[in-house]
Amino acid sequence: FLDAPAVDPNQLQGIALTTVSRSTKPFVVLGGFLFNWEDVRWDFVGVNFIGPGPAPNTFAVNPILANKYLGPGGQVQARIWTCGLGAVTGHQVWHDLIQVQVTGGLLTP
Repeated sequence: FLDAPAVDPNQLQGIALTTVSRSTKPFVVLGGFLFNWEDVRWDFVGVNFIGPGPAPNTFAVNPILANKYLGPGGQVQARIWTCGLGAVTGHQVWHDLIQVQVTGGLLTP
């Protein structure tokens, strides 16, 4: 986990998961998940296809639900899942960027 400034839950405006990924074959599906601290489970937040070229994806969470993904000390956990579809044989996937963006009022240390 990365250390980041704590966020005031009352000022939280949004959370988004951004990835830049590529694979050696087309038709590889990428799914993004954020940990839901309120329901204690991983929530699916978005899906897209990736292929041989860099594919940027941003999966934004509905601002009304954003507090569910803010854990103790402002912690946010993310997962990325990939799977080849159909006749996609063995392949490799590279994630050049996995970023969690939290917007809102920062608490001063």
